[in-house]
Amino acid sequence: MAKKLTIKSVFVGLVISSAFIFCSGFLTWDLSDPEGKDDKKGELYLTKVDPFLPLCNPCEDIFYLRFGDNRKNFREYPLYLQSGYYKIDLFGPEGTEISFFGAENFQTSMGYLKVIKRDGERATISNLEDLKPETWVEIPAKPGLTGAYAIYFSPYPSFQENIASISWNMENSDQ
Repeated sequence: MAKKLTIKSVFVGLVISSAFIFCSGFLTWDLSDPEGKDDKKGELYLTKVDPFLPLCNPCEDIFYLRFGDNRKNFREYPLYLQSGYYKIDLFGPEGTEISFFGAENFQTSMGYLKVIKRDGERATISNLEDLKPETWVEIPAKPGLTGAYAIYFSPYPSFQENIASISWNMENSDQ
C-alpha cells in the first residue's frame, strides 16, 4: 500500500510541477529557432485575456504565428469565442510589420490595426483604447515592458475582442 501511495505522490508532484512550469510563462522564451538561422524573421504570440477570470491569465492559451504565416480566420484558435481582449506580443527585427483585421479574409470593414516594430525588442500591445483613430502613432520603448513601435488603428466596436485575421507585411503601410 505504501509503495502505491509513493508512486501516486510522485506522479501528482510531477503533474503539478509540469503545470507550474507551463503556466509560468516559458512560452514567451524564444524557442522557435534554437540554431539562430531565422534571426531576420518575426513571430507573434497572441493571447486572449479575460478580465473576468484574472486567476486564469497566467495559463491562457497562446496563439503562435511565424513570419509569413498569414491567417484568413481564427476559428481554430481555442479561445476565439471566449470573452476578453487580445494581447499582442510581436518579436522580430526593426521594420517587422503585421496587420490585424476585425473581419475574416483580411477585410478592413470591421476595423484593422497595423504595427511596425522600431527596434529589435519585443513589442507588447494590450490596450487600444487610448490610440488616436486613423493616425500613425509612435510608441516609445519602455525598458522591461515593450520595445518601440508605430501603430495605426482604424477602430470598430469591440475590435480588440474580435480579431479575425492576420497578415504579415501588408503593402501600402504609408509609414
